[in-house]
Amino acid sequence: MYYNKNTGMTIVSLPQKYTFSDGRTTGDFRELGEAIHKQEGFIPVAEPNVDYDPRYQKVTEGAIVVTGDTATKEITVEDIDIAVVKARRLANVNSLRDSKLAGGFTYDGKLYDSNDAAVANVQGIVLAIVIGIDIPEDFVWKAADNGYTAIDAAGVKALGVALMNHRIDTYKASWVHKAAIAALKTGKEVTAYDITIGW
Repeated sequence: MYYNKNTGMTIVSLPQKYTFSDGRTTGDFRELGEAIHKQEGFIPVAEPNVDYDPRYQKVTEGAIVVTGDTATKEITVEDIDIAVVKARRLANVNSLRDSKLAGGFTYDGKLYDSNDAAVANVQGIVLAIVIGIDIPEDFVWKAADNGYTAIDAAGVKALGVALMNHRIDTYKASWVHKAAIAALKTGKEVTAYDITIGW
């Protein structure tokens, strides 16, 4: 980017064709070198390297400050509204919670599915048992590894309890994280808060 002292405007790149004040023209003005560019009023704009964290900060570009034959773009780093930062972090908690809910649960040393379809299956069989429907003597339940385990009515109920506890514990963990995030005072603290522990 260049600042044109003659017009007071900025341009993205130098012109290829250029006419000097005395009427002379050039081949490719861009190749004439910085000294000639500056002589004609085209000053390269320095864009300072800005150290910021886009998760809780934003960069605002300001005016071009010209001093002699140097030009610098003003850059301001500001904190994003903490309510916005917290909302993003809470969305991260919800996403992780949903992943944990569907990620399986352990019963009797084995991992079982806990996605929506699996939850509906467990609820349906438990309800059938509760209202008095007998399950077959050779009834089996498929684990997450696709292996089958023989299970009776009491076992199905216990499986349902394990699933219920998995969901309750997962929601409780998410609530703990949400309460901790709500209590934080700065965007930096919210961003640094570890939501991956305690599940």
